[in-house]
Amino acid sequence: MGAVPVARDEEDTASLDFVSFEFLDTVGTAGAYEYRIECVGNNSTTFGLNRTKNDNDADNYERGSSALILEEIEDFS
Repeated sequence: MGAVPVARDEEDTASLDFVSFEFLDTVGTAGAYEYRIECVGNNSTTFGLNRTKNDNDADNYERGSSALILEEIEDFS
């Protein structure tokens, strides 16, 4: 499995951090596979997806968006 470390400036509570990654898995047999994306911190900081740390639902805070693209690639070898 792959891991993407993200450094965060704990003093900057009003800006978004951006993360982008790709993961290619070569499976061995046919069947169902389960994939999972997890966000894990190393201390007690607050994690918010598509929002800033201090977002209080006011319209003057930045908001982000997420996309997850899954693609099956056929092996013709």
